[in-house]
Amino acid sequence: MRYFPIPFTVDEEEKVFGGYVSLRQALYIFLSMLGIRIFWFPLPLIFRIILFIIFAGLMTAFGFLKIGGVYFDSYTIMVVKYLLRRKKYRYGEEKE
Repeated sequence: MRYFPIPFTVDEEEKVFGGYVSLRQALYIFLSMLGIRIFWFPLPLIFRIILFIIFAGLMTAFGFLKIGGVYFDSYTIMVVKYLLRRKKYRYGEEKE
């Protein structure tokens, strides 16, 4: 029996839906489609449309937008962690 090496990349996500969309991206597409439920709220139509566009745009950005090689959802988590973390200020301290 012949064995063939299977090349696989660890750097990128596996595209499971048609070879184009990963599972994470498909989840964000599904969540953006669930945003259509905003039309059931008793708000004026223009507000519902604006809220849907914002929500769907944010979910699509989370799924597909990359900033510096990092997807936007991971980037957002890193930014929030940075903002909430306690910071050390060393101004005026004596160096030993």
